[in-house]
Amino acid sequence: MFHKQGRAVSRVGAVMLATSVAVGGGMITAGAAVAAGSNISGTTAVLAPGLKNGEAIRIIGDKEMGLVEGGIIQLKTSEGQTLDTYCIDLHNPTKEGTTYQETAWDSAPVLKGKTEAVGKVRWILQHSFPKVSVDQLAKDAGIPGLSADDAAAGTQAAIWHFSDGANAVPEQAKAKVLTTYLEGHAVPLAEPSPTLSLSPSTVSGKSGSQLGPIKVTTNGASVDLAVDGTDSKAGLTITDQNGKQVKSAKSGDTIFAKTAAGAPAGTATIKASTTAEVSVGRAFTGMGAEGKHSQTLILAGSQPVTVTASASLSWTPAGSTTSSPTPTPTPTAGVGTGGTTGGSTGGGLAFTGGGSETPWLAGIAGALLVAGGGAVFALRRRGRHGRTAA
Repeated sequence: MFHKQGRAVSRVGAVMLATSVAVGGGMITAGAAVAAGSNISGTTAVLAPGLKNGEAIRIIGDKEMGLVEGGIIQLKTSEGQTLDTYCIDLHNPTKEGTTYQETAWDSAPVLKGKTEAVGKVRWILQHSFPKVSVDQLAKDAGIPGLSADDAAAGTQAAIWHFSDGANAVPEQAKAKVLTTYLEGHAVPLAEPSPTLSLSPSTVSGKSGSQLGPIKVTTNGASVDLAVDGTDSKAGLTITDQNGKQVKSAKSGDTIFAKTAAGAPAGTATIKASTTAEVSVGRAFTGMGAEGKHSQTLILAGSQPVTVTASASLSWTPAGSTTSSPTPTPTPTAGVGTGGTTGGSTGGGLAFTGGGSETPWLAGIAGALLVAGGGAVFALRRRGRHGRTAA
Protein backbone atom coordinates (compact mmCIF):
# COMPACT_ATOMS: atom_id res chain seq x y z
CA MET A 1 0.00 0.00 0.00
CA PHE A 2 1.07 3.62 -0.64
CA HIS A 3 0.11 6.06 2.10
CA LYS A 4 -0.46 9.79 1.77
CA GLN A 5 -1.75 11.88 4.71
CA GLY A 6 -3.74 9.03 6.17
CA ARG A 7 -5.22 7.88 2.84
CA ALA A 8 -4.29 4.49 1.42
CA VAL A 9 -3.78 4.26 -2.33
CA SER A 10 -3.19 0.97 -4.11
CA ARG A 11 -0.02 0.67 -6.21
CA VAL A 12 1.05 -1.43 -9.14
CA GLY A 13 3.78 -4.07 -9.11
CA ALA A 14 4.62 -7.36 -7.45
CA VAL A 15 8.01 -8.59 -6.25
CA MET A 16 9.40 -11.49 -4.29
CA LEU A 17 9.37 -10.58 -0.60
CA ALA A 18 12.44 -12.69 0.03
CA THR A 19 14.30 -10.75 -2.65
CA SER A 20 13.17 -7.45 -1.16
CA VAL A 21 14.46 -8.54 2.26
CA ALA A 22 17.85 -9.38 0.78
CA VAL A 23 18.08 -6.11 -1.13
CA GLY A 24 16.91 -4.11 1.88
CA GLY A 25 19.54 -5.72 4.07
CA GLY A 26 22.20 -4.79 1.52
CA MET A 27 21.05 -1.19 1.55
CA ILE A 28 21.48 -0.90 5.29
CA THR A 29 25.18 -1.64 5.03
CA ALA A 30 25.69 0.80 2.14
CA GLY A 31 27.55 4.06 2.67
CA ALA A 32 30.27 5.15 5.03
CA ALA A 33 29.39 6.08 8.58
CA VAL A 34 31.02 8.99 10.32
CA ALA A 35 34.10 7.66 12.05
CA ALA A 36 33.74 7.43 15.80
CA GLY A 37 35.78 10.06 17.58
CA SER A 38 36.53 12.14 14.46
CA ASN A 39 36.38 15.91 14.60
CA ILE A 40 32.95 17.18 13.60
CA SER A 41 32.54 20.47 11.71
CA GLY A 42 29.42 22.23 10.52
CA THR A 43 25.74 21.70 11.24
CA THR A 44 24.11 18.65 12.79
CA ALA A 45 20.37 18.00 13.09
CA VAL A 46 17.94 15.12 13.55
CA LEU A 47 15.61 13.58 10.96
CA ALA A 48 11.98 14.59 11.52
CA PRO A 49 9.11 12.17 10.76
CA GLY A 50 7.12 12.31 7.53
CA LEU A 51 7.18 14.85 4.72
CA LYS A 52 6.58 18.58 4.94
CA ASN A 53 5.27 18.68 1.36
CA GLY A 54 5.15 16.08 -1.37
CA GLU A 55 3.18 13.78 -3.67
CA ALA A 56 3.38 10.50 -5.52
CA ILE A 57 6.22 10.01 -8.02
CA ARG A 58 6.57 7.05 -10.37
CA ILE A 59 10.04 5.71 -11.12
CA ILE A 60 9.68 4.60 -14.75
CA GLY A 61 11.55 1.47 -15.78
CA ASP A 62 12.33 0.42 -12.22
CA LYS A 63 9.98 -2.39 -11.24
CA GLU A 64 11.51 -2.57 -7.77
CA MET A 65 10.80 1.07 -7.00
CA GLY A 66 7.47 1.60 -8.74
CA LEU A 67 5.41 4.34 -7.09
CA VAL A 68 6.99 6.29 -4.24
CA GLU A 69 6.33 9.53 -2.40
CA GLY A 70 8.79 12.36 -2.77
CA GLY A 71 9.13 15.87 -1.43
CA ILE A 72 10.63 17.94 1.35
CA ILE A 73 12.16 16.11 4.32
CA GLN A 74 12.92 18.18 7.40
CA LEU A 75 15.82 18.04 9.84
CA LYS A 76 15.44 19.55 13.32
CA THR A 77 18.23 21.18 15.32
CA SER A 78 18.44 21.00 19.10
CA GLU A 79 17.56 24.68 19.23
CA GLY A 80 14.32 24.18 17.30
CA GLN A 81 15.32 25.41 13.85
CA THR A 82 14.26 23.43 10.78
CA LEU A 83 16.29 22.55 7.71
CA ASP A 84 14.37 21.70 4.53
CA THR A 85 16.04 19.00 2.44
CA TYR A 86 15.45 16.72 -0.54
CA CYS A 87 16.63 13.16 -1.12
CA ILE A 88 19.68 12.57 -3.34
CA ASP A 89 19.96 8.88 -2.49
CA LEU A 90 16.93 7.20 -4.12
CA HIS A 91 17.87 3.57 -3.51
CA ASN A 92 18.72 3.84 0.18
CA PRO A 93 16.30 4.13 3.13
CA THR A 94 16.28 6.64 5.96
CA LYS A 95 16.53 5.64 9.59
CA GLU A 96 14.08 7.28 11.96
CA GLY A 97 15.71 9.61 14.48
CA THR A 98 19.09 9.66 12.73
CA THR A 99 21.40 12.59 13.43
CA TYR A 100 22.64 14.15 10.19
CA GLN A 101 25.96 15.91 9.63
CA GLU A 102 26.70 18.65 7.10
CA THR A 103 29.44 17.50 4.75
CA ALA A 104 31.23 18.16 1.46
CA TRP A 105 29.93 16.50 -1.71
CA ASP A 106 32.97 14.26 -2.06
CA SER A 107 32.58 13.12 1.54
CA ALA A 108 29.18 11.61 0.74
CA PRO A 109 29.78 8.20 -0.91
CA VAL A 110 26.69 8.43 -3.15
CA LEU A 111 27.95 11.73 -4.64
CA LYS A 112 31.52 10.74 -5.51
CA GLY A 113 32.28 11.44 -9.17
CA LYS A 114 28.99 13.32 -9.67
CA THR A 115 30.16 16.92 -9.41
CA GLU A 116 28.43 18.10 -12.60
CA ALA A 117 25.19 16.25 -11.83
CA VAL A 118 25.06 17.52 -8.25
CA GLY A 119 25.90 20.99 -9.55
CA LYS A 120 22.68 20.84 -11.59
CA VAL A 121 20.84 19.71 -8.47
CA ARG A 122 22.11 22.85 -6.76
CA TRP A 123 20.75 24.97 -9.63
CA ILE A 124 17.35 23.33 -9.13
CA LEU A 125 17.48 24.05 -5.40
CA GLN A 126 18.34 27.70 -6.04
CA HIS A 127 15.51 28.15 -8.57
CA SER A 128 12.71 26.05 -7.11
CA PHE A 129 10.63 25.52 -3.98
CA PRO A 130 11.15 26.35 -1.11
CA LYS A 131 13.98 28.76 -2.03
CA VAL A 132 11.54 30.30 -4.52
CA SER A 133 7.97 30.83 -3.35
CA VAL A 134 5.19 28.74 -4.90
CA ASP A 135 3.60 31.81 -6.50
CA GLN A 136 6.87 32.99 -8.03
CA LEU A 137 7.75 29.49 -9.21
CA ALA A 138 4.34 29.16 -10.85
CA LYS A 139 5.06 32.37 -12.80
CA ASP A 140 8.63 31.36 -13.70
CA ALA A 141 7.58 27.95 -14.99
CA GLY A 142 4.22 29.04 -16.42
CA ILE A 143 2.14 26.68 -14.25
CA PRO A 144 -0.97 28.45 -12.90
CA GLY A 145 -2.44 26.89 -9.79
CA LEU A 146 0.78 25.17 -8.69
CA SER A 147 0.50 23.99 -5.07
CA ALA A 148 3.22 23.49 -2.45
CA ASP A 149 2.81 19.71 -2.74
CA ASP A 150 3.07 19.93 -6.54
CA ALA A 151 6.18 22.09 -6.23
CA ALA A 152 7.89 19.75 -3.77
CA ALA A 153 7.13 16.60 -5.78
CA GLY A 154 8.13 18.20 -9.09
CA THR A 155 11.39 19.42 -7.58
CA GLN A 156 12.21 16.05 -6.00
CA ALA A 157 11.61 14.20 -9.28
CA ALA A 158 13.94 16.58 -11.15
CA ILE A 159 16.61 16.14 -8.46
CA TRP A 160 16.45 12.34 -8.74
CA HIS A 161 16.95 12.67 -12.50
CA PHE A 162 20.42 14.10 -11.87
CA SER A 163 21.44 12.62 -8.50
CA ASP A 164 20.38 9.05 -9.30
CA GLY A 165 19.89 9.00 -13.07
CA ALA A 166 16.25 8.05 -12.51
CA ASN A 167 13.32 8.57 -14.86
CA ALA A 168 11.14 10.02 -12.11
CA VAL A 169 7.71 11.32 -13.15
CA PRO A 170 5.22 12.89 -10.72
CA GLU A 171 1.68 11.53 -10.86
CA GLN A 172 0.09 15.00 -10.67
CA ALA A 173 0.02 16.94 -13.95
CA LYS A 174 1.28 20.29 -12.58
CA ALA A 175 4.15 18.66 -10.74
CA LYS A 176 5.07 16.78 -13.92
CA VAL A 177 5.27 20.05 -15.88
CA LEU A 178 7.52 21.54 -13.21
CA THR A 179 9.87 18.55 -13.38
CA THR A 180 10.24 18.98 -17.14
CA TYR A 181 10.88 22.71 -16.72
CA LEU A 182 13.58 22.21 -14.07
CA GLU A 183 15.37 19.41 -15.91
CA GLY A 184 15.44 21.47 -19.09
CA HIS A 185 16.89 24.59 -17.49
CA ALA A 186 19.39 23.17 -14.96
CA VAL A 187 23.05 24.04 -15.38
CA PRO A 188 25.89 22.97 -13.06
CA LEU A 189 26.79 25.33 -10.22
CA ALA A 190 29.83 25.18 -7.97
CA GLU A 191 29.68 23.45 -4.61
CA PRO A 192 28.75 25.85 -1.78
CA SER A 193 31.23 26.57 0.97
CA PRO A 194 30.88 24.92 4.39
CA THR A 195 28.97 26.71 7.12
CA LEU A 196 32.03 26.47 9.38
CA SER A 197 35.28 24.55 9.16
CA LEU A 198 38.81 24.58 10.57
CA SER A 199 41.39 23.16 8.17
CA PRO A 200 43.41 21.14 8.81
CA SER A 201 41.56 19.61 11.74
CA THR A 202 44.77 18.19 13.29
CA VAL A 203 48.13 19.98 13.78
CA SER A 204 51.27 19.26 15.81
CA GLY A 205 54.57 20.93 16.69
CA LYS A 206 56.96 21.96 19.45
CA SER A 207 56.36 23.79 22.73
CA GLY A 208 56.82 27.54 22.43
CA SER A 209 56.33 27.57 18.65
CA GLN A 210 53.22 28.30 16.62
CA LEU A 211 51.08 25.25 15.85
CA GLY A 212 49.36 25.68 12.50
CA PRO A 213 48.38 27.35 10.27
CA ILE A 214 44.66 26.59 10.57
CA LYS A 215 42.33 28.26 8.05
CA VAL A 216 38.86 29.40 9.13
CA THR A 217 36.06 29.11 6.57
CA THR A 218 32.51 30.16 7.41
CA ASN A 219 29.29 31.78 6.20
CA GLY A 220 28.98 33.56 9.53
CA ALA A 221 30.08 37.14 10.11
CA SER A 222 32.42 36.22 12.98
CA VAL A 223 33.65 33.03 14.64
CA ASP A 224 34.23 32.72 18.39
CA LEU A 225 37.39 30.81 19.32
CA ALA A 226 38.25 29.05 22.57
CA VAL A 227 40.39 26.24 24.01
CA ASP A 228 39.25 23.67 26.54
CA GLY A 229 39.87 24.33 30.24
CA THR A 230 42.75 21.90 30.71
CA ASP A 231 44.86 23.75 28.16
CA SER A 232 45.68 26.58 30.59
CA LYS A 233 48.26 24.36 32.26
CA ALA A 234 50.38 24.55 29.10
CA GLY A 235 49.78 28.27 28.68
CA LEU A 236 48.05 27.60 25.37
CA THR A 237 46.78 30.62 23.43
CA ILE A 238 45.19 31.16 20.00
CA THR A 239 47.02 33.72 17.85
CA ASP A 240 46.98 35.31 14.43
CA GLN A 241 49.91 34.89 12.04
CA ASN A 242 51.77 37.72 13.79
CA GLY A 243 51.57 35.99 17.15
CA LYS A 244 48.89 38.31 18.58
CA GLN A 245 46.36 36.56 20.80
CA VAL A 246 42.85 36.42 19.31
CA LYS A 247 39.46 35.25 20.52
CA SER A 248 37.58 35.53 17.23
CA ALA A 249 38.13 35.29 13.49
CA LYS A 250 36.35 35.78 10.19
CA SER A 251 36.19 33.61 7.07
CA GLY A 252 39.57 33.35 5.35
CA ASP A 253 41.59 34.15 8.48
CA THR A 254 44.54 31.97 9.45
CA ILE A 255 44.99 31.15 13.13
CA PHE A 256 47.66 29.37 15.18
CA ALA A 257 48.00 27.90 18.65
CA LYS A 258 51.01 28.44 20.89
CA THR A 259 52.07 26.92 24.20
CA ALA A 260 54.49 28.27 26.77
CA ALA A 261 58.14 27.56 26.00
CA GLY A 262 59.23 24.30 27.63
CA ALA A 263 55.68 23.07 28.19
CA PRO A 264 55.58 19.27 28.56
CA ALA A 265 54.10 17.14 25.80
CA GLY A 266 50.34 17.36 25.58
CA THR A 267 47.20 17.66 23.50
CA ALA A 268 44.39 20.19 23.27
CA THR A 269 41.43 21.27 21.17
CA ILE A 270 40.51 24.57 19.55
CA LYS A 271 36.75 25.05 19.48
CA ALA A 272 35.03 27.41 17.06
CA SER A 273 31.39 28.49 16.93
CA THR A 274 29.22 30.89 14.96
CA THR A 275 25.64 31.57 13.91
CA ALA A 276 25.02 31.31 10.18
CA GLU A 277 22.58 30.18 7.52
CA VAL A 278 23.64 26.91 5.93
CA SER A 279 24.16 27.29 2.18
CA VAL A 280 21.57 25.72 -0.11
CA GLY A 281 23.15 22.69 -1.77
CA ARG A 282 25.17 21.45 1.21
CA ALA A 283 24.97 17.67 1.60
CA PHE A 284 23.89 15.95 4.82
CA THR A 285 24.85 12.38 5.70
CA GLY A 286 23.49 10.23 8.52
CA MET A 287 25.81 9.79 11.49
CA GLY A 288 25.90 6.36 13.11
CA ALA A 289 27.64 3.04 13.49
CA GLU A 290 28.53 0.94 10.45
CA GLY A 291 25.43 -0.75 9.11
CA LYS A 292 23.20 2.19 10.05
CA HIS A 293 23.46 4.22 6.83
CA SER A 294 20.59 6.64 6.43
CA GLN A 295 19.62 8.17 3.09
CA THR A 296 21.79 11.12 2.01
CA LEU A 297 20.01 14.48 1.82
CA ILE A 298 20.73 17.89 0.29
CA LEU A 299 19.78 21.25 1.78
CA ALA A 300 16.99 23.23 0.13
CA GLY A 301 16.42 25.94 2.73
CA SER A 302 17.31 26.85 6.31
CA GLN A 303 17.18 29.35 9.12
CA PRO A 304 20.30 30.74 10.87
CA VAL A 305 21.68 28.02 13.14
CA THR A 306 24.45 27.68 15.71
CA VAL A 307 27.38 25.81 14.17
CA THR A 308 30.58 24.44 15.71
CA ALA A 309 33.92 23.09 14.53
CA SER A 310 37.10 21.89 16.20
CA ALA A 311 40.78 21.26 15.57
CA SER A 312 43.01 18.89 17.55
CA LEU A 313 46.48 20.00 18.68
CA SER A 314 49.53 18.13 19.97
CA TRP A 315 53.03 19.26 20.97
CA THR A 316 56.31 18.04 22.43
CA PRO A 317 59.11 19.99 24.17
CA ALA A 318 61.58 21.72 21.86
CA GLY A 319 64.53 19.46 21.14
CA SER A 320 62.59 16.33 22.00
CA THR A 321 63.29 13.35 19.79
CA THR A 322 60.14 11.53 20.78
CA SER A 323 57.25 11.48 18.39
CA SER A 324 54.24 13.68 19.03
CA PRO A 325 51.43 12.00 20.92
CA THR A 326 48.35 11.20 18.93
CA PRO A 327 45.80 13.88 19.76
CA THR A 328 42.57 12.78 21.31
CA PRO A 329 39.88 14.38 19.12
CA THR A 330 37.08 16.12 20.94
CA PRO A 331 33.87 15.79 18.95
CA THR A 332 31.65 18.87 19.05
CA ALA A 333 28.02 17.99 18.64
CA GLY A 334 27.20 21.19 16.84
CA VAL A 335 23.49 21.86 17.00
CA GLY A 336 22.62 18.20 16.96
CA THR A 337 20.83 16.36 19.72
CA GLY A 338 23.11 13.35 19.84
CA GLY A 339 24.05 10.40 17.66
CA THR A 340 21.08 8.16 18.34
CA THR A 341 19.84 6.51 15.19
CA GLY A 342 16.53 4.86 14.72
CA GLY A 343 16.16 1.58 12.95
CA SER A 344 13.48 -0.55 11.42
CA THR A 345 12.60 -4.16 11.98
CA GLY A 346 11.61 -6.87 9.55
CA GLY A 347 14.92 -7.55 7.79
CA GLY A 348 16.00 -3.92 7.58
CA LEU A 349 13.24 -2.66 5.29
CA ALA A 350 13.42 0.91 6.53
CA PHE A 351 11.31 3.90 5.63
CA THR A 352 11.69 7.67 5.48
CA GLY A 353 10.35 9.97 8.11
CA GLY A 354 9.47 7.58 10.90
CA GLY A 355 6.15 6.07 11.89
CA SER A 356 5.09 2.92 13.71
CA GLU A 357 3.89 0.55 11.02
CA THR A 358 7.09 -1.39 10.29
CA PRO A 359 6.55 -4.08 13.00
CA TRP A 360 3.05 -4.58 11.56
CA LEU A 361 4.51 -4.99 8.07
CA ALA A 362 7.06 -7.48 9.38
CA GLY A 363 4.29 -9.59 10.90
CA ILE A 364 2.28 -9.56 7.68
CA ALA A 365 5.40 -10.45 5.68
CA GLY A 366 6.07 -13.48 7.89
CA ALA A 367 2.49 -14.69 7.54
CA LEU A 368 2.55 -14.28 3.78
CA LEU A 369 5.79 -16.22 3.46
CA VAL A 370 4.26 -19.14 5.35
CA ALA A 371 0.98 -19.05 3.49
CA GLY A 372 2.28 -18.30 0.02
CA GLY A 373 5.37 -20.44 -0.19
CA GLY A 374 7.75 -17.56 -0.85
CA ALA A 375 6.35 -15.53 -3.78
CA VAL A 376 4.10 -12.76 -2.49
CA PHE A 377 3.11 -9.24 -3.31
CA ALA A 378 5.24 -6.58 -1.58
CA LEU A 379 3.61 -3.87 0.42
CA ARG A 380 4.70 -0.27 0.17
CA ARG A 381 3.89 2.53 2.56
CA ARG A 382 4.30 6.26 2.91
CA GLY A 383 7.47 8.08 3.70
CA ARG A 384 10.18 5.95 2.09
CA HIS A 385 11.91 7.98 -0.58
CA GLY A 386 12.94 5.53 -3.24
CA ARG A 387 11.78 2.50 -1.21
CA THR A 388 8.53 3.20 0.55
CA ALA A 389 8.78 0.09 2.70
CA ALA A 390 8.90 -3.13 0.79
